[in-house]
Amino acid sequence: MGGQYVKMNLNNLLRPDAKTRWEIYRIAITCGILTHNQVLELEDRNGFDDGEDHWITQGFMKLDQADEILKLKTNGKKVTDPGSAGSGTPDA
Repeated sequence: MGGQYVKMNLNNLLRPDAKTRWEIYRIAITCGILTHNQVLELEDRNGFDDGEDHWITQGFMKLDQADEILKLKTNGKKVTDPGSAGSGTPDA
């Protein structure tokens, strides 16, 4: 058949409008849930180099850089777990 195919995506029948979809994608990207390339794949668009990196909202950084940046911000001091009884501030 010359390399052509038909793609039937039933999810498109339940798909929200474009504004709602992109708001959902923005939240998923900034929370580190989806990568840029995963979102583009859902929209049947091509990805890009470095599009597989996960990001988080603390200054919008790559997830794998968070530990290093946290060390820089706290001058290398240990930070207590915010979920523990501690204050969540750098330990002396």
